[in-house]
Amino acid sequence: MSKTYKTAICIIPPEKFWEKIQNIRSIHDKAYKRWMPHINLIYPFVTNEKENFKQMKETIEPILLKKFSKQPRIHIKFDENSFHYFNQKNTCTFHLSPNFPEKILELQQCIENIIPTYNELSKKSNDGFKPHLTLGQVSSHQINKILSDLKSDWKTIEFDLDEVYFISRENDDDPFIIKEVLLLHSDQETQIEIPVVEVINEPVKNILTNQFLLTVIPPSEFSTKIHLLFENTSFKPLKPFHLIIKKLSNNDMNEVQSKLQSFPKFNIEFDKNSMCYNYNTGKLFLRPKLNDNIVSLQKLVDYDNQGETIGMLLGEINKLDLTVLAEHFKQNWTITDFDVDRLHIIASDGNEQNSYHFTDTFILKQCSFS
Repeated sequence: MSKTYKTAICIIPPEKFWEKIQNIRSIHDKAYKRWMPHINLIYPFVTNEKENFKQMKETIEPILLKKFSKQPRIHIKFDENSFHYFNQKNTCTFHLSPNFPEKILELQQCIENIIPTYNELSKKSNDGFKPHLTLGQVSSHQINKILSDLKSDWKTIEFDLDEVYFISRENDDDPFIIKEVLLLHSDQETQIEIPVVEVINEPVKNILTNQFLLTVIPPSEFSTKIHLLFENTSFKPLKPFHLIIKKLSNNDMNEVQSKLQSFPKFNIEFDKNSMCYNYNTGKLFLRPKLNDNIVSLQKLVDYDNQGETIGMLLGEINKLDLTVLAEHFKQNWTITDFDVDRLHIIASDGNEQNSYHFTDTFILKQCSFS
């Protein structure tokens, strides 16, 4: 099988630890929008074809289960001593190194022994494979101060490793999404939620292709869940998923920026009843459990949504797939929330109907509603 830098096998920390990592990466890491927090084990990996991933999973997972299922779970810890960096000419890539990497080294070596031609990470330096979670890149003269500041404010992250992931992206600039999960222990259970898919019959409302949108963009782990949920259906995702706060013209920009300076960050929660479908547009969206903060935000920027349902736009799907979709929802959806600490302005990518590009970002006040 041929290799590609559009796929990898990696460790991904639990989502509850993402915020502190992503806050650092959003400032310093040029790959922030493309990669979720991760530790690569194999990269590059096999080309992202369904049969390739299926074959690799069937080859690797039984051996991992046999080796690690009866052992204590691999424990990963990042504390203030975990901050390190690599020198690269005039810049430094700084990262978190696990405190006790021996078991991760054993895991990586086990996978590499199964697929020995995918050994680029082991050959990258004379020291062999070095597990690390990249946080960003800075100039050499800044690195000591950056690490000192981060260490002083760092709270330890600890978790046990139950699984590793196959991830992939279609194009170089697309975000990676999870495609397969490889279990390390056979005693894991999955929580199941019962969903409701609500049908909405609102009229079609056109969004001009040259219009700017002030939006909430979900974190990459949220988007990954959605992509996995609707895999193998007629789902055509928006890129990116977004919740519209206001439709903007060029003349609105300065005024909106001024008003947003005083607005605090807030939380959005989606539960099993959040999924909605608009029969007139064929679009799927998620309605937040409580949207008072969003309503307040829309009022602040003087946006009249004309009674339009507030929701996170996901994309289009054939209504004939709704039954299948509901079944996916029953099997996979759990209550999901995320903090909104910034808003994004996006604009349509011209002829690509479901694609948008980022034009600006506004950071919200770093305190929450009381």
